[in-house]
Amino acid sequence: MSATTTTQRLPSRIRRTPPAIRVILVVIVVIWALFAIASAGITLIDLAARHEFTTHASYPDVRRLVVDNSTGDIHLVRAPAGSPVTVTAHVTEGLRTPHRSAMRTAGGTLRLSASCADVPFGGAACNVGYTVAVPAGTGLTVDSSGGDVNVRDYAGRAPLAVSSSSGDVDLTGISVPSLQLEGSAGDVHGEGIRARVVDAKSSAGDVVLALASPARRLAAESSAADVRLTVPDVPYRVKASSSAGDVSDGAILQDPHAARRIDASSSAGDVTIAPPGGG
Repeated sequence: MSATTTTQRLPSRIRRTPPAIRVILVVIVVIWALFAIASAGITLIDLAARHEFTTHASYPDVRRLVVDNSTGDIHLVRAPAGSPVTVTAHVTEGLRTPHRSAMRTAGGTLRLSASCADVPFGGAACNVGYTVAVPAGTGLTVDSSGGDVNVRDYAGRAPLAVSSSSGDVDLTGISVPSLQLEGSAGDVHGEGIRARVVDAKSSAGDVVLALASPARRLAAESSAADVRLTVPDVPYRVKASSSAGDVSDGAILQDPHAARRIDASSSAGDVTIAPPGGG
Protein backbone atom coordinates (compact mmCIF):
# COMPACT_ATOMS: atom_id res chain seq x y z
CA MET A 1 0.00 0.00 0.00
CA SER A 2 1.22 3.48 -0.82
CA ALA A 3 1.01 6.25 1.79
CA THR A 4 -1.20 9.28 1.11
CA THR A 5 0.00 12.69 2.16
CA THR A 6 -2.56 15.52 2.81
CA THR A 7 -1.41 19.13 2.75
CA GLN A 8 -3.44 21.53 4.92
CA ARG A 9 -3.78 25.15 3.95
CA LEU A 10 -2.46 27.68 6.43
CA PRO A 11 -5.14 30.13 7.55
CA SER A 12 -4.89 33.52 5.83
CA ARG A 13 -3.62 36.35 7.90
CA ILE A 14 -6.41 38.41 9.54
CA ARG A 15 -6.35 42.05 8.52
CA ARG A 16 -6.71 44.43 11.41
CA THR A 17 -7.74 48.08 11.33
CA PRO A 18 -4.69 50.25 11.85
CA PRO A 19 -4.42 51.56 15.46
CA ALA A 20 -4.68 55.21 14.37
CA ILE A 21 -7.98 54.55 12.57
CA ARG A 22 -9.36 52.69 15.59
CA VAL A 23 -8.52 55.65 17.84
CA ILE A 24 -10.28 58.06 15.48
CA LEU A 25 -13.42 55.88 15.35
CA VAL A 26 -13.52 55.64 19.15
CA VAL A 27 -13.20 59.42 19.46
CA ILE A 28 -16.05 59.95 16.97
CA VAL A 29 -18.32 57.54 18.85
CA VAL A 30 -17.52 59.20 22.19
CA ILE A 31 -18.19 62.69 20.80
CA TRP A 32 -21.49 61.55 19.28
CA ALA A 33 -22.54 59.94 22.57
CA LEU A 34 -21.67 63.10 24.53
CA PHE A 35 -23.63 65.21 22.06
CA ALA A 36 -26.68 62.93 22.36
CA ILE A 37 -26.51 62.99 26.16
CA ALA A 38 -26.16 66.79 26.22
CA SER A 39 -29.07 67.26 23.80
CA ALA A 40 -31.31 64.99 25.86
CA GLY A 41 -30.34 66.82 29.04
CA ILE A 42 -31.06 70.23 27.54
CA THR A 43 -34.45 69.01 26.28
CA LEU A 44 -35.43 67.73 29.73
CA ILE A 45 -34.32 70.94 31.46
CA ASP A 46 -36.15 73.01 28.85
CA LEU A 47 -39.37 71.03 29.39
CA ALA A 48 -39.11 71.67 33.13
CA ALA A 49 -38.53 75.39 32.61
CA ARG A 50 -41.07 75.90 29.80
CA HIS A 51 -44.06 78.16 30.35
CA GLU A 52 -46.49 80.21 28.28
CA PHE A 53 -48.12 83.59 28.79
CA THR A 54 -50.01 86.26 26.84
CA THR A 55 -49.47 90.02 26.76
CA HIS A 56 -51.71 92.80 25.45
CA ALA A 57 -50.76 96.30 24.32
CA SER A 58 -52.48 99.19 22.58
CA TYR A 59 -50.88 101.86 20.36
CA PRO A 60 -52.95 104.88 19.25
CA ASP A 61 -52.21 107.12 16.25
CA VAL A 62 -50.29 104.52 14.23
CA ARG A 63 -50.02 105.47 10.58
CA ARG A 64 -47.85 102.56 9.47
CA LEU A 65 -47.25 99.11 10.97
CA VAL A 66 -44.20 96.94 10.26
CA VAL A 67 -44.18 93.39 11.68
CA ASP A 68 -41.02 91.25 11.57
CA ASN A 69 -41.32 87.93 13.41
CA SER A 70 -38.57 85.31 13.07
CA THR A 71 -39.98 82.91 15.66
CA GLY A 72 -43.72 82.41 15.16
CA ASP A 73 -46.95 83.10 13.31
CA ILE A 74 -48.49 86.47 12.49
CA HIS A 75 -52.28 86.96 12.41
CA LEU A 76 -53.68 90.33 11.36
CA VAL A 77 -57.37 91.18 11.71
CA ARG A 78 -59.43 94.26 10.99
CA ALA A 79 -60.12 97.00 13.52
CA PRO A 80 -62.44 100.03 13.10
CA ALA A 81 -60.90 103.05 11.37
CA GLY A 82 -59.38 105.49 13.85
CA SER A 83 -59.02 102.93 16.64
CA PRO A 84 -55.62 102.06 18.13
CA VAL A 85 -53.50 99.17 16.93
CA THR A 86 -53.89 96.39 19.48
CA VAL A 87 -51.22 93.72 19.82
CA THR A 88 -51.64 90.35 21.52
CA ALA A 89 -48.44 88.33 21.90
CA HIS A 90 -48.62 84.62 22.73
CA VAL A 91 -45.21 83.80 24.21
CA THR A 92 -43.57 80.44 24.89
CA GLU A 93 -40.20 80.39 26.64
CA GLY A 94 -37.94 77.87 28.38
CA LEU A 95 -34.17 78.00 28.38
CA ARG A 96 -34.51 80.70 25.76
CA THR A 97 -36.43 83.93 26.33
CA PRO A 98 -37.65 85.57 23.12
CA HIS A 99 -36.59 89.13 22.47
CA ARG A 100 -39.61 91.30 21.70
CA SER A 101 -39.67 94.96 20.82
CA ALA A 102 -42.24 97.60 19.87
CA MET A 103 -40.62 100.77 18.58
CA ARG A 104 -42.44 103.92 17.55
CA THR A 105 -41.10 106.69 15.34
CA ALA A 106 -42.02 110.35 15.28
CA GLY A 107 -43.72 109.84 11.93
CA GLY A 108 -46.27 107.40 13.38
CA THR A 109 -44.63 104.10 12.39
CA LEU A 110 -44.87 101.17 14.79
CA ARG A 111 -42.31 98.37 14.36
CA LEU A 112 -43.02 95.03 16.04
CA SER A 113 -40.30 92.38 16.09
CA ALA A 114 -39.57 89.09 17.82
CA SER A 115 -36.57 86.77 17.71
CA CYS A 116 -34.84 84.01 19.67
CA ALA A 117 -31.13 83.59 20.30
CA ASP A 118 -29.50 80.27 19.43
CA VAL A 119 -28.44 77.92 22.23
CA PRO A 120 -25.90 75.06 22.11
CA PHE A 121 -27.40 71.81 20.77
CA GLY A 122 -30.72 73.57 19.99
CA GLY A 123 -34.11 72.16 20.89
CA ALA A 124 -35.07 74.79 23.46
CA ALA A 125 -38.61 76.21 23.22
CA CYS A 126 -38.91 79.82 22.08
CA ASN A 127 -41.92 81.20 20.23
CA VAL A 128 -43.90 84.40 19.82
CA GLY A 129 -47.21 84.43 17.96
CA TYR A 130 -48.63 87.87 17.17
CA THR A 131 -52.31 88.67 16.75
CA VAL A 132 -52.70 92.30 15.69
CA ALA A 133 -55.90 94.29 15.11
CA VAL A 134 -55.13 96.86 12.41
CA PRO A 135 -57.44 99.83 11.69
CA ALA A 136 -58.44 100.38 8.07
CA GLY A 137 -56.11 102.80 6.31
CA THR A 138 -53.00 101.87 8.29
CA GLY A 139 -49.95 101.19 6.09
CA LEU A 140 -48.68 97.64 6.51
CA THR A 141 -45.58 95.52 5.84
CA VAL A 142 -45.39 91.95 7.17
CA ASP A 143 -42.48 89.50 7.19
CA SER A 144 -42.19 86.17 8.99
CA SER A 145 -39.16 83.88 8.91
CA GLY A 146 -40.56 81.59 11.60
CA GLY A 147 -44.15 80.72 10.76
CA ASP A 148 -47.35 81.45 8.85
CA VAL A 149 -48.79 84.85 7.96
CA ASN A 150 -52.56 85.32 8.01
CA VAL A 151 -54.27 88.62 7.03
CA ARG A 152 -58.04 89.11 7.20
CA ASP A 153 -60.25 91.98 5.95
CA TYR A 154 -57.58 94.59 5.43
CA ALA A 155 -58.08 97.80 3.45
CA GLY A 156 -55.37 100.39 2.91
CA ARG A 157 -54.31 103.22 0.62
CA ALA A 158 -50.65 102.11 0.49
CA PRO A 159 -49.08 99.07 -1.19
CA LEU A 160 -49.10 95.89 0.87
CA ALA A 161 -46.18 93.42 1.03
CA VAL A 162 -46.49 90.09 2.88
CA SER A 163 -43.81 87.37 2.99
CA SER A 164 -42.88 84.22 4.87
CA SER A 165 -39.71 82.19 4.48
CA SER A 166 -40.87 79.18 6.53
CA GLY A 167 -44.67 78.97 6.38
CA ASP A 168 -47.83 79.72 4.42
CA VAL A 169 -49.13 83.13 3.36
CA ASP A 170 -52.94 83.35 3.54
CA LEU A 171 -55.00 86.49 2.83
CA THR A 172 -58.75 87.08 2.64
CA GLY A 173 -60.70 90.24 1.87
CA ILE A 174 -57.83 92.55 0.87
CA SER A 175 -58.25 95.96 -0.79
CA VAL A 176 -55.04 97.87 -1.61
CA PRO A 177 -53.50 99.67 -4.62
CA SER A 178 -50.88 96.94 -5.10
CA LEU A 179 -50.15 93.62 -3.44
CA GLN A 180 -46.92 91.64 -3.21
CA LEU A 181 -46.97 88.10 -1.77
CA GLU A 182 -44.01 85.77 -1.35
CA GLY A 183 -43.52 82.36 0.25
CA SER A 184 -40.23 80.49 0.31
CA ALA A 185 -41.35 77.26 1.99
CA GLY A 186 -45.14 77.16 1.84
CA ASP A 187 -48.27 77.99 -0.11
CA VAL A 188 -49.51 81.44 -1.08
CA HIS A 189 -53.29 81.83 -0.90
CA GLY A 190 -55.38 84.92 -1.55
CA GLU A 191 -59.17 85.26 -1.74
CA GLY A 192 -61.34 88.32 -2.26
CA ILE A 193 -58.38 90.33 -3.56
CA ARG A 194 -58.91 93.87 -4.85
CA ALA A 195 -55.72 95.46 -6.20
CA ARG A 196 -54.62 97.08 -9.43
CA VAL A 197 -51.29 95.21 -9.34
CA VAL A 198 -50.80 91.73 -7.85
CA ASP A 199 -47.48 89.90 -7.72
CA ALA A 200 -47.39 86.47 -6.01
CA LYS A 201 -44.71 83.79 -5.95
CA SER A 202 -43.76 80.67 -4.03
CA SER A 203 -40.54 78.68 -4.16
CA ALA A 204 -41.98 75.47 -2.70
CA GLY A 205 -45.78 75.58 -2.71
CA ASP A 206 -48.96 76.42 -4.60
CA VAL A 207 -50.00 79.90 -5.61
CA VAL A 208 -53.81 80.13 -5.44
CA LEU A 209 -55.50 83.50 -5.96
CA ALA A 210 -59.14 84.55 -6.38
CA LEU A 211 -59.60 88.18 -7.41
CA ALA A 212 -62.78 90.06 -6.53
CA SER A 213 -62.00 92.80 -9.08
CA PRO A 214 -59.86 92.64 -12.23
CA ALA A 215 -56.22 93.61 -11.77
CA ARG A 216 -54.41 95.72 -14.33
CA ARG A 217 -51.41 93.39 -13.94
CA LEU A 218 -51.43 89.97 -12.30
CA ALA A 219 -48.23 87.92 -12.03
CA ALA A 220 -48.13 84.50 -10.34
CA GLU A 221 -45.22 82.06 -10.21
CA SER A 222 -44.42 78.78 -8.46
CA SER A 223 -41.10 76.96 -8.67
CA ALA A 224 -42.36 73.63 -7.34
CA ALA A 225 -46.17 73.37 -7.45
CA ASP A 226 -49.40 74.54 -9.10
CA VAL A 227 -50.66 78.01 -10.00
CA ARG A 228 -54.44 78.46 -9.88
CA LEU A 229 -55.98 81.85 -10.66
CA THR A 230 -59.65 82.81 -10.56
CA VAL A 231 -60.24 86.18 -12.22
CA PRO A 232 -63.26 88.31 -13.19
CA ASP A 233 -64.63 87.61 -16.66
CA VAL A 234 -63.08 90.48 -18.67
CA PRO A 235 -60.52 90.38 -21.50
CA TYR A 236 -56.83 89.89 -20.64
CA ARG A 237 -53.50 89.60 -22.38
CA VAL A 238 -52.34 86.21 -21.15
CA LYS A 239 -48.94 84.57 -20.96
CA ALA A 240 -49.14 81.16 -19.25
CA SER A 241 -46.51 78.42 -19.18
CA SER A 242 -45.39 75.32 -17.32
CA SER A 243 -42.13 73.38 -17.61
CA ALA A 244 -43.56 70.09 -16.32
CA GLY A 245 -47.35 70.36 -16.14
CA ASP A 246 -50.52 71.28 -18.01
CA VAL A 247 -51.71 74.79 -18.88
CA SER A 248 -55.45 75.56 -18.88
CA ASP A 249 -56.51 79.10 -19.79
CA GLY A 250 -59.14 78.56 -22.49
CA ALA A 251 -62.08 79.53 -20.28
CA ILE A 252 -61.13 83.20 -19.88
CA LEU A 253 -61.56 86.02 -22.39
CA GLN A 254 -58.27 86.75 -24.16
CA ASP A 255 -57.31 89.75 -26.27
CA PRO A 256 -53.70 90.46 -27.27
CA HIS A 257 -54.49 94.20 -27.11
CA ALA A 258 -56.30 94.17 -23.77
CA ALA A 259 -55.27 96.70 -21.13
CA ARG A 260 -55.15 94.02 -18.43
CA ARG A 261 -52.38 91.43 -18.33
CA ILE A 262 -51.84 88.04 -16.67
CA ASP A 263 -48.45 86.31 -16.43
CA ALA A 264 -48.60 82.85 -14.85
CA SER A 265 -45.88 80.20 -14.75
CA SER A 266 -44.80 77.05 -12.94
CA SER A 267 -41.58 75.07 -13.13
CA ALA A 268 -43.04 71.81 -11.79
CA GLY A 269 -46.85 71.98 -11.70
CA ASP A 270 -50.04 72.87 -13.55
CA VAL A 271 -51.19 76.38 -14.44
CA THR A 272 -54.94 77.09 -14.44
CA ILE A 273 -56.61 80.43 -15.14
CA ALA A 274 -60.41 80.57 -15.08
CA PRO A 275 -63.35 82.88 -14.33
CA PRO A 276 -65.49 82.32 -11.23
CA GLY A 277 -67.29 79.01 -11.50
CA GLY A 278 -64.70 77.61 -13.87
CA GLY A 279 -66.07 79.13 -17.02
